Amino acid sequence: MKISKRISVGLSAAVLSAGLLPLSAVGAASAAPAAVQFTCVSATINTCVVTIPLTSEMNEQVGSTMPDHHPWFNSEADGNGKVSAPYTMSGPGAPETFWDGVSGGTQGVVWSALLQTGSNEPAGGDAVLTFQHVTPLKAKHYASISWSAPSTALRHQTVSITAVVKPVPPKGHVQLQRQSGKSWVKVATLTFESKHHDWTAHLTWKARKHTKVRLRIFAAAAPLLLATAGPAFTIKTTG
Repeated sequence: MKISKRISVGLSAAVLSAGLLPLSAVGAASAAPAAVQFTCVSATINTCVVTIPLTSEMNEQVGSTMPDHHPWFNSEADGNGKVSAPYTMSGPGAPETFWDGVSGGTQGVVWSALLQTGSNEPAGGDAVLTFQHVTPLKAKHYASISWSAPSTALRHQTVSITAVVKPVPPKGHVQLQRQSGKSWVKVATLTFESKHHDWTAHLTWKARKHTKVRLRIFAAAAPLLLATAGPAFTIKTTG
């Protein structure tokens, strides 16, 4: 029997939950081999996919420590579709869709299965495992957007606008937008200031004298967060 390295599969940063999927040889005679990391790449906020290369005579125990707060289950275990590379995944006395010993495969959290291949496994074959949240997560709007800006400005002076967005979005996701007719156009991307935990934009004011510019803070969509706009505010050019 071929002894494969133990494989750990962690979720990518785009997936908000984290976990490990260790893959270890059954019947190893001595100390456990060093772990090899694979990534479960997010496809949506509720699914991720991990690809495990296959070789001949694999006899591996696959286990998971996916987190309790957003439990996962293995919803699909196909090959790569390019190479006819047969393999089997079976749980203790049940098909591969039965995880945690629970019929239906919706338990998530901790599962185990046996991954096996034959002696003539073709090169280039993969096991492609799709994981899915037991309870689907739903994206929500940002909880709050607040800002600080002057009510008036002089032409060609520097205007500073700060914003606080909760929860904190990824860098580059907070914009200052200006109303143009019925649309909103981006004026600047705010930069996160870690010292004050806020977002800031410094811009040279170019609006015409005695006019008002209608602005808003806009937080772009992020994992589990929908695009959200703050209320509009105005800055008047006084001279």
